[in-house]
Amino acid sequence: MSEGPHEPAEPLPEAAEQRLSSSAFTSGLSVTEWALATQLGMRPVGQVLGTSVFQHGRQFLPQGWVGEEAVCELHARMSAWDRARGGALDRLSEEARRLQADAVVGVRVHRAEGEYGPGTCEYAVFGTAVRFGDREDHSWPILTDLSVDDYYRLRVAGYAGVGLLATTAVVFVSPSTSTRLNRMATFSTNQEMQDYTRGVIGGRDLARRRIRSQASSVQATDVVGLTVEHHVEHEEFEVGYYGSDVNRHGFMITVHMLGTAVRHIEQVPLYPPEGVNRLGVHR
Repeated sequence: MSEGPHEPAEPLPEAAEQRLSSSAFTSGLSVTEWALATQLGMRPVGQVLGTSVFQHGRQFLPQGWVGEEAVCELHARMSAWDRARGGALDRLSEEARRLQADAVVGVRVHRAEGEYGPGTCEYAVFGTAVRFGDREDHSWPILTDLSVDDYYRLRVAGYAGVGLLATTAVVFVSPSTSTRLNRMATFSTNQEMQDYTRGVIGGRDLARRRIRSQASSVQATDVVGLTVEHHVEHEEFEVGYYGSDVNRHGFMITVHMLGTAVRHIEQVPLYPPEGVNRLGVHR
């Protein structure tokens, strides 16, 4: 996990530069949210975007699992998602920084696999950049998936958002040969497929541990608005190393989590709110 955003390796695309320099204002806020943001002392300054498309590297399974039950993490797949997510969030943060925003609220995510060819993954994010008042520093803005209304309720409760938490866990599960044969013999009987159950639980536990690690690194007291998505695909991977000629069929379980880290703060006037501690993109 990166401890904060960094300058993008490449400048923003020309279209993004033109959009950010335009006097026209765009926002994903509803009329109600825009009015509430104004009451709270927030000034919406524009919609910001970020995206990254990655191709994952070759994935191998550990040796010695021929015929045995397999439940393992797929590090190459997770690394591709981590880097795609990091690139997208860094670009969104850079656009917000160009607008001198203090935060980006209502961050929404689009994820896709295979749309740009086999082995590709896309991570796209967008939200509304806001300022809390006259700003003298140029630090990186806070990102949050909370709406303006939820942010208001958070402030009333004496908490402030300190960063967006996001992670992806990918695991592979394949039943043993004996389990497959037993199921073939008892296919007409209701039965739990415990190996697949363990795979789903393992994927969610891994994602949860990664989210907790991120929350701990920013000294958050809670994580709110946590969403969990997972999907399953049939996959085949080589066992051991390239050219081993031993393949293993099974299911790849991908779990995505997204939420906002919050921390208790001193009671502050609500209209307008004072600036909150700023942290960068954490993943």
